[in-house]
Amino acid sequence: MCLSDGQFDGDFRQVLVATKGTSKAKQLSSMIIPKYFKHFPELAEQATNALMDLCEDEELSVRWLIVLQCSVFFVDTSLRYSCYSNDLP
Repeated sequence: MCLSDGQFDGDFRQVLVATKGTSKAKQLSSMIIPKYFKHFPELAEQATNALMDLCEDEELSVRWLIVLQCSVFFVDTSLRYSCYSNDLP
């Protein structure tokens, strides 16, 4: 299934908005955003900001879950952008 054709942009935007919702919505968002981040490069800045907001959330359960899920995010994005590592000093 190809997610980059724009068909699911609205759905992913709703997940980003859910990071401002209830505890359960934040927990669900913290699982969805890292997994599907790579399919929505045009929403990368908003998704990164949403992840940072979740990392700074008042609730321990939300912060704990996002830290666990960030491993998915970092592995996916590092593999995708590893070609840029040659440009680093």
